Amino acid sequence: KKRLKLTRIDRGIIGAAIVLAPVFWVLAYLYWQPSFNPAWPLSDAKRFLFLVLIIPVIEELCFRGVIQPYLMRKTTKRYLFHHVSLANLATSALFAALHLVKHPLAWSAATFIPSLIFGWLRERTGRTWPAVAMHVYYNFGFFYLLSGF
Repeated sequence: KKRLKLTRIDRGIIGAAIVLAPVFWVLAYLYWQPSFNPAWPLSDAKRFLFLVLIIPVIEELCFRGVIQPYLMRKTTKRYLFHHVSLANLATSALFAALHLVKHPLAWSAATFIPSLIFGWLRERTGRTWPAVAMHVYYNFGFFYLLSGF
């Protein structure tokens, strides 16, 4: 399978996604205001690894590895803006909606933009693993700062 070469704009978007993630984490922290325990990953390592590694891998393999490519084939790769496809938009809406099963509305809605980023990475690189890596990074910061909230 041929992979696309990332452009300067693509690299800028990836850089922005990495740099802006901590802003999102701080806003989430201020919104939910949990008590912060910087050592919690050590006291509950299984849970931390589950939230930061296992869940992102499973979610990305399902959403970006199966659902989004399926929708890409069915929607003839219609792009809305800078390589954000209709398939990515639909997959991200489903991703956010399924978070409602276990999380409040604000939490579920907050997953939509990161999901678009994960989907964009999947489409721009032609691979699922960059989306997995970004998801792991997002979950690490989010759950560390919010003490496993």
